[in-house]
Amino acid sequence: MPIDLSSLKEIIKFSGLTLSEQEEFLSLLERVNGRDFDIISDALKGDPRWAEKFYKNYRLKKEIIKKKDKVVWRELLREERNILKQAEISDY
Repeated sequence: MPIDLSSLKEIIKFSGLTLSEQEEFLSLLERVNGRDFDIISDALKGDPRWAEKFYKNYRLKKEIIKKKDKVVWRELLREERNILKQAEISDY
């Protein structure tokens, strides 16, 4: 069952992210809603270390977009699809 943003803030404290990374990640989560927010919150409740994985993925995408590197972007998306298939959550 999904939780609210203030509860996620408490969970993220145990994620391994620095304080500034936590703040940036929470700022990002404020813009996520619906099913995407539910998926992220469920993952974080299960294991706070997911915050680090989600955050690092976000930062990597941000850098790729800045560089406008379509080849690297496609490769990253291909890797994400493979990870989702392996985790058997590709229907998300």
